[in-house]
This record gives sequence, structure tokens and C-alpha cells, in this order.
Amino acid sequence: MLNLKQEDIKGIEAKHITYVEHQEGKKEDLHLVKEVIHLKDGSRVTRVKPWYNYKRNFWVTAPGRRTHKEKKDYEYESNCIKYSTTQIEMPRAIQKVLGDYSLGPNPRLRHLARSPYLYGSDISSSSCLKYDYQQRYPGLVSLNTVAGGDIETNVIDRDKDGQIICMSVTHKQHAFLCYLKDWVKDIPDPIKATHEKLEQIPEAKALKDSRKFTLEVMVVDLPSQIVIECVRRLHKWQPDFFSFWNIDFDLPKMIRALESDGVDPAVVFSDPSVPKEYRYFHYKRGQDMMTTASGVSKSKGPEEQWHWVTAPASFQCIDAMSTYYNVRRAKGHESSYRLEYILQKEIKVGKLNIPEAEHLDGIEWHRFMQKHYKIEYGIYNVIDSMRLEQFDEKTNDLALSVTMFSKTSDYGNFSSNPRRLCDDMHFWYLNRDPACVIASSSDKMVSDIDQWVIGHGSWINKGPLTK
Repeated sequence: MLNLKQEDIKGIEAKHITYVEHQEGKKEDLHLVKEVIHLKDGSRVTRVKPWYNYKRNFWVTAPGRRTHKEKKDYEYESNCIKYSTTQIEMPRAIQKVLGDYSLGPNPRLRHLARSPYLYGSDISSSSCLKYDYQQRYPGLVSLNTVAGGDIETNVIDRDKDGQIICMSVTHKQHAFLCYLKDWVKDIPDPIKATHEKLEQIPEAKALKDSRKFTLEVMVVDLPSQIVIECVRRLHKWQPDFFSFWNIDFDLPKMIRALESDGVDPAVVFSDPSVPKEYRYFHYKRGQDMMTTASGVSKSKGPEEQWHWVTAPASFQCIDAMSTYYNVRRAKGHESSYRLEYILQKEIKVGKLNIPEAEHLDGIEWHRFMQKHYKIEYGIYNVIDSMRLEQFDEKTNDLALSVTMFSKTSDYGNFSSNPRRLCDDMHFWYLNRDPACVIASSSDKMVSDIDQWVIGHGSWINKGPLTK
């Protein structure tokens, strides 16, 4: 527990907010806020704060003003009645206000939003709470702290293909490497060997000296224990972001390692302070296909896919590769999104070079290293994690850009410009004079007269030319 005096606090910054519902069926919810407390002496401390059953607003047109049948883009707030409710109870609250019980006791919010009189329900409750922080403590913006992570999987044994054999996490002066016991069983003392080898590899030693990090090494029996121990360090260090390069390679394998050993990822990834009834974990893969304006479907590259983890913790898992692409989307695609290529472009250094394996590349390099140079391979893994920190120290993608571009929006929506724009417009309308509220979008945003609108197709006459 932090023992702070109110008179010493300048303000509190909400770094990120995770919303979860009660996992045992109660109509209650939790917003877990990662707070940075700014003190008057210029120092900062971090903590996680739970907000139970936080109430957010929505608006409904006053009965005397319901003179229209079509949805408006916005309405004057003075023509509406404001209501407050928890996020989990909002559909029922709207149902009661509108008097629409056609959907039974568990109405769908998007169906209720077909009403032309509902406003302000699209914005997430976490965005509302973040806005509350910004209004109460304006101007408090500090750089986000970033931890790096990387796994290595077995590429030699067919029956163990994809099994995690080592994993590392790094954050500032902290570095942690965890080996699978079965993989390093031929090495008498892998912990001692790793520390000795770290001093013997010039590039690794130079990095250790310049960043002044302390490496902790552990050997465990199961792949699930590798994940548990790494995430346990993150809970202790409390970075704002836990970054990967191509998260869709690492996270699914980490989840599989836990579940294969009967471990619930929600228990591992949720902050230890979160009550068991609110511990939650969900990995949402981004869409791998897109439809162009002309109706053509095309696949997305890995860098274009925005994957997201929802878990109430002091850190949020994030893909540094996808963030890099989205921050620079207007500039077009890079020729490659391999980590080595981007590192060389941005920070002029690449992955750890192992002279004995210089003649190899790709999967053959990994097979050679896993068979002949296991300790060097472990150090290579640590350096990969640390390179993500160095990379962000140069680009500030996670440290600053993602926050500035998102404003009040959830980071899970970072790749969606329309969603971020709508969130921004919600508060813009509320703050204009006179105050207005933005309409809610439904599952049926089509009017009967839309059939008479001329489409964009078949405008070009492809028949024979005539004079």
C-alpha cells in the first residue's frame, strides 16, 4: 500500500483502464485503472486502482421533444434527459427508460439503439472514466513505460514442435530469463553458464554495461511455469505496456502452454490484487481480411492486424510491430516488417550476432543454435526483448504516440480511426456551446428511403464509343 498524503499530490494520470464484468453472474462490474500519481516534488509513483460499479451517462430525448421518426446525428442536450448507470446494467436501464421490453430481460444494446431517441451509449465506460480523470487532472501526461518480451519454441523435436523452451522479459534495469529444464538438461549449471556467457559475448556485455541491467535466470520443469514466472515479474515491475514483435506468434503459444497444464490464463495475467470473481483473460485476434470500398476482399499482412488482450493488470499486452505500422500508416508499407530489418532502420543495430552461426539464416539458424549453442541462444532471447525497449526509446511509439493518438479511446481500438474519431466527437459535442449529445448507432443503420440512393458502381459506360 502506498502511504501518500493528499497535500503532496499534484494530480493523478490514468494510463489505461480495463473493464471486466463479474465472472460469477452478478450484475456488477470493475474498471481497473493503472494510475500514475504525480507528486508536487516532481516524482511519480504507480498503482492499480479498482473502480467497482462505476456509473456512466446516456441520454434519451425528453418525451415532449420526440417529434421525429428518423435518427438525428446529434441532439441538443437541453432536449434530452440524462441518465446514469453501470456499463453492465446499461441495456436494462435503456430498456426501462424507452419502455421497450420486446427483447425480454436481456436486451441487446445495438437493437435498443434503433430508437431515434437514444444518445451517447456508443462510448465505452472506460473512455468515460478516462475522460473524468483528464478533466479532474488536466495536462498530466507522462511517457509510458515499456517492457519487452520474447519466447523461443522447440524447432528440433517433431513431437515437441511449438513447445516453449525459454522466454525472457525485460524492463529498464530488470531482465529475467527462464529455461525449460528438459531442454537444458545436458548443461550442468545453466544459470551459472548464462551469467558467465553474458560476460564473454562482447555485444551482450556492452549492452549490460550501458543499460546497467541485472539478469535473473531460472530453470523450471514445465512450459506453463515459464509463462507464470515471466508474468509474475511483470506484475512486480508494473510497466504500462508489455510489448512483443508479432504478438500473434507469442501469445497463442503462451496461452496453450498454460491451458495444456490446466492453468487458467485469467489467474496468471490478472493483477494479484484483483478479486478472483473479476479475474479475466481474453485474446482477441484481429481481422486477417479486409473489404475495400469497391467490395473486393483482400488479406491483411501481420503488421495490419490489431490483436488485443483484455486482462485487468498494471500492464497491457501490445504488438510493437502493429503499433509501428499504424502510427505510420499514411506513409505506406515498409518493404519488410521483420524485426531485424526495422531495428537496423530505426536504431542502427540488429539482433545479437553469434559468429558460429553466421553462415545460417531462418529456421536452420534456430535449429543449429538450439542444438549446439543453447546458452548463447538464451542470451539472444534476452537481447531480443531488450531491443524492443531500445526501439521504443527511439521511436516513442508506445511511450507517447499511442497515447496521443488514442486520446480517451481504449487502446484496443487504436487501429480503428472511425472508432477513435467517434469517441473524440462524443466529448467534442458535449463541450460545445450549446452542449449536444451524439446519436447511438444500431444494428440497423438503414432507412427505407436508402434504396433510392444511387450507388457508386456501374457509373462507367463500357459500351461502344459513338460520335
